[in-house]
Amino acid sequence: MQDAADLEASEKEARNLALVAEHTSDGVSIISRTGRIEWLNAAFARHSGFAADDLVGRDFRDILGRRDANPKHIDDLDHAWDKGRTFRGELENRRSDEAPFWTDFELIPITDSETGVSKFISVERNVTERRIASVRLSEATPTEDYHARHDVLTGLPNRQYLLAHLALSLNAAAENGTRVAVFNIDLDHFRPINDTLGQAAGDFVLKTSAKRMRHVLRNNDFLARVGCDEFVVVAPIGDESEVIARIGARLIENVQQTMYFDGEECKVGASIGIAISDAAGSTPDDLILAADIALYEAKRAGRNGYKMFLEEMGSVHSNRQRLFGELKEAIIKGGLEAYFQPQISLKDERLIGFELLARWSHPRNGILTPDEFIDVASEAGLVADIDATILQQGLDALVVMRARGYDVPRVSINASSQSLRDPAYPDLLMFELDSRNLTPEALAVEVLEETLIAGDSDIASKNIAKLHQAGFCVELDDFGSGYAAMSNLASLDISSIKIDKSLIEPLPQAANEAVVRAIIALCRELDLEVLAEGIETNEQVGILRELGCANAQGYWFGKPMTLQRMEMWLDGRAKTLEGFRTAKSA
Repeated sequence: MQDAADLEASEKEARNLALVAEHTSDGVSIISRTGRIEWLNAAFARHSGFAADDLVGRDFRDILGRRDANPKHIDDLDHAWDKGRTFRGELENRRSDEAPFWTDFELIPITDSETGVSKFISVERNVTERRIASVRLSEATPTEDYHARHDVLTGLPNRQYLLAHLALSLNAAAENGTRVAVFNIDLDHFRPINDTLGQAAGDFVLKTSAKRMRHVLRNNDFLARVGCDEFVVVAPIGDESEVIARIGARLIENVQQTMYFDGEECKVGASIGIAISDAAGSTPDDLILAADIALYEAKRAGRNGYKMFLEEMGSVHSNRQRLFGELKEAIIKGGLEAYFQPQISLKDERLIGFELLARWSHPRNGILTPDEFIDVASEAGLVADIDATILQQGLDALVVMRARGYDVPRVSINASSQSLRDPAYPDLLMFELDSRNLTPEALAVEVLEETLIAGDSDIASKNIAKLHQAGFCVELDDFGSGYAAMSNLASLDISSIKIDKSLIEPLPQAANEAVVRAIIALCRELDLEVLAEGIETNEQVGILRELGCANAQGYWFGKPMTLQRMEMWLDGRAKTLEGFRTAKSA
């Protein structure tokens, strides 16, 4: 009878303990010696944001704490685990939606006489509100000097503070025989997030990125925010170059991890330029300029990477700065000119329009194509100005040609992503047309593949949809150059595609002919016009005509030409076609 009573008492005690565990606000879990979660209460699941069933069987170290945010505590936790000892400490964690939360965490070993430590019990108390309140209190009573030296959004030092700190660091390095490294960090792809999801999302990305960068730096490293999406790190170093590479790699690795704002995915990268005091100068301005030059090279190399400043980069920077000024002057003083390349119907040799192409009449280097100045224009924020200049010249020319009796159905422009990100872009095009008594049918808008597939919420995609609905011919440019898949065509707001010249130039090779045939057949099913660019031979014309390609463009029909030469080309073409028709009728 006593054994039965003892069993009943034990079962009652177990039920009471389970009841307490289930209703306490602290998260509780039982963890096997291998680190797998065997049981957890509701509070543990609630803290993490995961369903309980998703947590059972997972390694607890994947859930609790983040090594980048808690390097010392996680090392101590690992040590306690290995030794079978108790651990206590505050950990920063990430919920399932990537939102941060803080816990007072305790890991308690459970031992038995035969095997030693067989399990662990973890108890965590959510102290997020306490942590946030502490931060708010520290920010609620800053001095006037604090405000003057710190960025309001991130709480990081600002440019003024950076310059003062860097000057002191350089003085200390000179006295100690050490060096100072400056990391100029620019967030890649930040602007589209700010444009599409709003300023609140942009602020979230900036604050999260700042926090992630701060977590990977050493205690004596200095992080400042100096621009919208630009940060600078000042790091004292000795002779060990591997420290520089390690810092750069860890910054990029942590910043590029996906974030979520109100359920929307936000992903940025980091391009970094690095300058070292004994290699790039001894003043703060020298170092910051050198790091900025190296940053430009990192972006040119494909972004999401880092570059060290090299002396030869200085001359490249000087040339680029000179080109900036010359390009701005060219835009203001009319140094940019629209060139015209004809587009022809393969069905009846009829002219369907001209593509507008920008040319810069450079005072020293002659006529430059966009390939030679578009990178500079993009960095200087001048691409939209160039777009507007070429558009206006092209539409003026269209009006003139029609007034002189030439049958020019339309002109087409290459719309940059910079222009398409402007919410007013469709209205701008309509204004330019209305002021010349032209309709949307007179203008085709060529859009690069990567711009079109940027996403439904993107401003550029919305503008493209508006243009399509308004009656503009929206043409997918450079199709086949590597971004869009054929399966995407049905979902895009376009009227036509332009097959990239990389697929046309190898014709009549059988493999390329098969690809072009498939593209044309698919577009026919989707009721999309097809224009092939880069045609240079009569044989290519014949192949494309046989495949059912509607329109064509290339040197075979005419090179890009000035307005004056375009008129001569139209006159010569009229005579050629008239002679052809006369001979045919005879």
